[in-house]
Amino acid sequence: MPKSGQPKPEGAQQRPADAQPTTKDEKPEGDGNAGVVPEIRVQLPENFLAGYKAANEDQTAHNSKTRLASWLTFGAVLIYTAITACQWQATRDAVIATQQANELTRQSVRARIIFQNMHLTKPVRAGEAIRVAFNLKNIGRSEAFYGVSVGVHRWIALPEDPNLIATPVPDKVMEPDAPMDAAIFDDVLPTQGYLDDLPRAEVYGPPTHLTTYFLGRVIYESLGRSYENDFCVYLVRRSTNPFATDLPEDFGDPNYMFMKCSAERNGQHEIQQKTGR
Repeated sequence: MPKSGQPKPEGAQQRPADAQPTTKDEKPEGDGNAGVVPEIRVQLPENFLAGYKAANEDQTAHNSKTRLASWLTFGAVLIYTAITACQWQATRDAVIATQQANELTRQSVRARIIFQNMHLTKPVRAGEAIRVAFNLKNIGRSEAFYGVSVGVHRWIALPEDPNLIATPVPDKVMEPDAPMDAAIFDDVLPTQGYLDDLPRAEVYGPPTHLTTYFLGRVIYESLGRSYENDFCVYLVRRSTNPFATDLPEDFGDPNYMFMKCSAERNGQHEIQQKTGR
């Protein structure tokens, strides 16, 4: 500090005479509160608050109604779906019942051709053709458009081939209860040795000796569908076995009889094709 009596440097400011030195605890006046944020209070009008509260209540009520409407809609959809499913099931059941009733009606009135009365036309003798006669009869209630084919073969065991005879083409009409006579014969004349060596009726199971097989097939059409009926028998020497004696008296020869081939070679079934008749 400059001593008294010495000239003051140029530019030095003089402290006012009335200025007092400040102590450490004293705050300078003027800018002492410059960093303090004053508290601000906003007073909203009462009608504004009431309107806001009412708007919130209206929104809450609207949301509740919307949720209720959504649940009601969902429930209605479930009920409608259940009703529709029940109606669909009822319709389906009705359709199936109608189809079944129509099928029963069809089966009761359609044509039905069978083979019957198969027998030898004369006694079996060496050097003479073995001749077999039978009837075709429509035991149904509708006419049939049919074709028939037959075959005669000599085998020991029946071959597995399902097409042992030709497939006939329907080209004739058969009315109900109108039998048709038919006959087939073995054009290979039998020898006595062949006849003596024929299988015996008392032997169960497939033949173990050479024999003559007689086969037939009829295909017929009725009420828009096709059907097939087959027969397959082979010649055996007759025995006294009880199961082999149930034959008509006019079979043709008491010393011989026919045995059926496998079940799938005898009987009829529907062919998987539709016809226009």
